[in-house]
Amino acid sequence: MNLSVDISIITPVYNTEPYLAECIESILDQTFTDFELLLIDDGSQDHSWEICEHYAKTDSRIRIFRQANSGVSATRNKGLTEARGRRITFIDSDDRIGRNWLQSFHDNMEESDFVVQGYTRWEKEKKERICPYPRKSDQITELLVILEKMQGTPIRLVWNKLFDNRLIREHNLRFNEKVPYGEDFLFTLQYISYCHQICISDCCSYYYRILPSSLARKEYPLQKKSQYFSLILDAASKLKQLHSSNKFYNFLRKRFYQNLITDTFFYRVSVSEIDYKNLKEAIRINRHFQSMKKGLWKLPSASIYNKIKHPIFFYFHFVVKALHKLRLT
Repeated sequence: MNLSVDISIITPVYNTEPYLAECIESILDQTFTDFELLLIDDGSQDHSWEICEHYAKTDSRIRIFRQANSGVSATRNKGLTEARGRRITFIDSDDRIGRNWLQSFHDNMEESDFVVQGYTRWEKEKKERICPYPRKSDQITELLVILEKMQGTPIRLVWNKLFDNRLIREHNLRFNEKVPYGEDFLFTLQYISYCHQICISDCCSYYYRILPSSLARKEYPLQKKSQYFSLILDAASKLKQLHSSNKFYNFLRKRFYQNLITDTFFYRVSVSEIDYKNLKEAIRINRHFQSMKKGLWKLPSASIYNKIKHPIFFYFHFVVKALHKLRLT
């Protein structure tokens, strides 16, 4: 397929009728104009598709597609297949962008394979800017650690980035349609493995709308979290090999082990509160925790404090519970 425009914007659409027109208007209002907008309706049950059709008739830069509900990863993959841009970015259909958003990307993309921007968290009247310090570097893993440590972890998102479509096509990169969450981060790490220089921009004109449904964070089983973390660490391991640095890999590994151990603690507490009626589940959680503990102890980057903090935290609940029973007898 001929790459005929500078930037392709891929926007998955699913039941966002109240916000979709505002999103599209903000894209068409860009000061940078050499782009195409791909609106991909993922089986919406409201009037989102009719809104897409309306705007496609008014602007030739808009191309629209419709499919049965398949999930956000499959929808973005459809966009990657259809994109005609030399560079690719993403916008969620309930968000909006400032007028210079694309121009900022364009100004920073010439010498870089990958451009990362900040963003603005937007909840009703409250706006919070997540703005990284601007820089360019071929020290990929060092920049990734900086971005991962930042509040709002901008490295884990996909809609604040500009990708080189040549690299995506050359290495046949796609979003993993099987993971229940975190597909943005996984795709980003796989892409970065082939980058030679990253540019970080302090532009924060992507407005990430916080909706009531966004605040109700979905919980996933520990087994699925473990599978997801394994996929991320595999991607980070490949990045480590290609860029001859294990700094980012060790940082992620330490953070994920701590996360899993903490989650396992809270999950085991919830099981204990029903007095282990589900004995098989209790045994499984206990084995899961023990394996996570061993992993943390083997981790070179984990401090002694972190190695002992989680086991103490884990068992504290049961000590208090035992003392309480003794007091009652």
